[in-house]
Amino acid sequence: MLVAPRSLVRRGMAALLSSEQDLKVVAEAGSPEEALRGARTARPAAVVLDFPGHEPVFVSQLHRLLPDSAFVALVEPRSTPPLFAGLIGRLGVAVLSKDIEPHEFCDALRHAVNGEYVIDPTLTAPTPGVLTPRELEILEMVAYGRRNRQIADRLVLSVRTVETHIPSILAKLAATSRMEAVVNARRAGWL
Repeated sequence: MLVAPRSLVRRGMAALLSSEQDLKVVAEAGSPEEALRGARTARPAAVVLDFPGHEPVFVSQLHRLLPDSAFVALVEPRSTPPLFAGLIGRLGVAVLSKDIEPHEFCDALRHAVNGEYVIDPTLTAPTPGVLTPRELEILEMVAYGRRNRQIADRLVLSVRTVETHIPSILAKLAATSRMEAVVNARRAGWL
């Protein structure tokens, strides 16, 4: 399923994918509402998102409807939004630059459908403020009021590992306490 507000972009991606024998577009959507409706009926193996801002709430809703689908987000080169990057990590979404070559896009889509975590190498430079998938898991546990030992037990980590992640989470969320980190993450739409 292709989700992009611009018809020309959607049709261009559809034409590219239809030229591949093993890839097929089962639905297209120009808005979050259309995507949610289309997801219910098409049940695609993959969802390609080329949506400005990649609204975290919309992506979470779509992921809940399609928990077994691969998600591939197209982002502007050198400008991956930190909020969506964190969500991408939590949901296991592939992230590709809009500068990607067509054959690389198709290959990345295949990898994502096969359950592989794909990140465009041009986007791998660390982005300040982006939480890793593990940091997001830990932050979610913090939001539930769990202490380091409880988090470690729940995520099958050592207490030391959890203690190592907490300062990084605080720094990335410009927070001075665990509570402030949770509040900042909620305001940002991460939790």
